[in-house]
Amino acid sequence: MKQNIKEAIGKLDYEAQLRIMDTIKALDNGKAHSVEFYSDGSGVCITYWSPTINHGTPGTIARSFPMNEALLVLAGHRLQSHELPTFIN
Repeated sequence: MKQNIKEAIGKLDYEAQLRIMDTIKALDNGKAHSVEFYSDGSGVCITYWSPTINHGTPGTIARSFPMNEALLVLAGHRLQSHELPTFIN
């Protein structure tokens, strides 16, 4: 992750920093199920699998971010679309 992105994340409140870094970590580990942009452009919902969401039990988390935080999440992690499976109809 580039230094300017780390600095921008560091300027946010502590809870936002934790949410963003946890989501970037999940994206880096290939745990994301979906990244959905809101049609009005106000933000993004990222759904991913987490091994410890409720007292150590695994499950799926859906996190919504306003656009300024969503851009930090996506900039902190480079989506590797070239590695996604392709489907031929």
